[in-house]
Amino acid sequence: MEKKKSIFKRWWFWAIIVVLSIIVYFTDDSEEQPSKETVVVANKIEPKEKKEPEVKKNVEKPKDESKPKDENKEVKTPEDIVKKVIEKDRIVEINKNDQNGHLLVRFKGSENLTNESTVKGFLVDIRDLLKNLKSDSSIQTFTFNVTYSLVDNYGNESEDIVIKAGFNRETVDKINFDKFDFNKIPEVADEYWSHPAVQQ
Repeated sequence: MEKKKSIFKRWWFWAIIVVLSIIVYFTDDSEEQPSKETVVVANKIEPKEKKEPEVKKNVEKPKDESKPKDENKEVKTPEDIVKKVIEKDRIVEINKNDQNGHLLVRFKGSENLTNESTVKGFLVDIRDLLKNLKSDSSIQTFTFNVTYSLVDNYGNESEDIVIKAGFNRETVDKINFDKFDFNKIPEVADEYWSHPAVQQ
């Protein structure tokens, strides 16, 4: 009696195995089974459209042409300048003539320890006033009267003018105040007079 061959020894069995292996190998199973990424995306709820934040544009306000350009710059009058240099209680008179540009400043001199230092104090005040008033181009002539308390031979006390100093614009423009010696005021001034009581 002839023995049956085992199925494993038959050629067609192995042929089927090889064909199935090739089919399995080349078959793309990614189409049949969605990947994890695909599943996750499918389960996600699509977010609402995000609105872009509004960007505030810097809108330039129209410039008010009615205001002057140098609004922040204060226009200083001769009175303002004098009050900056001399204490208010020492100022007797500030008078400017707008027609001819003449400025008169009368102020009380301060007393110092000696007669010499008192006079020097007067001259320093005149120099400082000139230095600060020089920038006002409307002033063409400068006159400074310094008053001081004097006692006459009879013991009577009075506030009198002890120094008069006058300067033209041309003279003031020549002065280099960074190196100017206030002691030269009597020589540099266009007009200068001092009371005998305060002469050095």
